[in-house]
Amino acid sequence: MGARKTKTESGSGLRNAGKRGKANTLPNGWSVSFLKDETTKAHFIEITFPTRGRESDSIQIGAEERAEDLKVVRQLASRNADLPEKRAEQKALVQAVVASAPTNPVVLTSKPGFAEAMAS
Repeated sequence: MGARKTKTESGSGLRNAGKRGKANTLPNGWSVSFLKDETTKAHFIEITFPTRGRESDSIQIGAEERAEDLKVVRQLASRNADLPEKRAEQKALVQAVVASAPTNPVVLTSKPGFAEAMAS
């Protein structure tokens, strides 16, 4: 079993612009985190969203893909995200979600030996 990844205590990283009172509020159930893998130094965005089945799900996209609106829309659609009908509205939603991402990442830390110690 590999090393477990956990979020540091620097904050949850989750932010719903609606709770912050910003003009570009996200729809209910949508949130975004900006994450950094301590080991690989990779940055990515985690988008949490409601599905059409009234559940919650999330996807992770590489930070380099944040400007590719249609690619993100396709990933969300493949996970049954509750998206607007029109393509332009879908793109606008993705742009709003990505724009609301925090600027400081939550660092995901690895604890080598933790998994091995638990198995002993």
